[in-house]
Formats: sequence, C-alpha cells, structure tokens
Amino acid sequence: MFLVNHEHPDWRKNTNGYDFGAFAQGALTVRALKHPDGTMQISVAGVGTSILETRKLIPKTQQPGVMVCCTWNGAELVFYLCGERVDSLAYRAEV
Repeated sequence: MFLVNHEHPDWRKNTNGYDFGAFAQGALTVRALKHPDGTMQISVAGVGTSILETRKLIPKTQQPGVMVCCTWNGAELVFYLCGERVDSLAYRAEV
C-alpha cells in the first residue's frame, strides 16, 4: 500500500498526465501513472509470471493523494484506489 501525491493540488482533475514512478519492495514493483482522462494506471511486476495492470477512474476523495493498494492470494490480484476495490485479475503463479 502506498500514497501517490503531487505538488500541484489539482493534479487529480487536471488534464495533465503524471508518471509517479516505480515503488519497489523486495521482488514486488508497482508503477503508478495518472492519465489526462482522470484514470490511474497501476502496473505490478513480481506477482505471477507477467506484469499485471489495470486502468481505472480515480475515486473522488477529500484526501490529498490517492492511496494505492494491491492484495493477492496465489491466483488473484486485487487493486484498490482510495480504499475502493476497482479491479481484480487472475494470474498464474510462478513455478
């Protein structure tokens, strides 16, 4: 779980895109990109045999940033933005 934030207070609703870069912990790497249409793209490497990603609207929130969270159980990766479940993907575990 991590918080993405930007120095410009209107970054979630403006029409600019932002690459928040990669967040790494052990073998897990998560990358966050904000697109001009108000969606957040989350890419996860290190869970399963390939990079898993989703692109969903950023939920409305009064918080200063967007909390990004991913959970997995050996067959499914679940994505959360601001505590809201936004997507899930099945994956094949590494053998």
